[in-house]
Amino acid sequence: MKKTISIIMVTLITGCITFFRKPPNSLFLAIERNNGQKVTQILANTEPFNLNAESNSWGRGTPLQFAVRKNRPQIVEILLKHGADPAIGFRYEHLLNYAAKRGFMRTAELLVRSILRLATTLRH
Repeated sequence: MKKTISIIMVTLITGCITFFRKPPNSLFLAIERNNGQKVTQILANTEPFNLNAESNSWGRGTPLQFAVRKNRPQIVEILLKHGADPAIGFRYEHLLNYAAKRGFMRTAELLVRSILRLATTLRH
């Protein structure tokens, strides 16, 4: 019984740390450089972190917000596949609206598809 409780405690603590851990700065640098391969590598090989947490050190929001603002459709697609939340807005504006208003059509299309997929999943 004591061993089971210890395992549960470790799992809870580890999960909480992952939930609060911010994305690494190297991810934002890879987005800045439009390096999809490096983004994929970081997502696969670093310790787990909350992809939807904002990074205060870069002051640029979440990785998805940063990629949308930079109009990096390839990276937006990678981040969405790894669980980035397309419903998170940026400075009181939805990311989809932000992308569409600026003519980032491929980025906007990826966001629409992801939002529709999410809505379909929630309905079932």
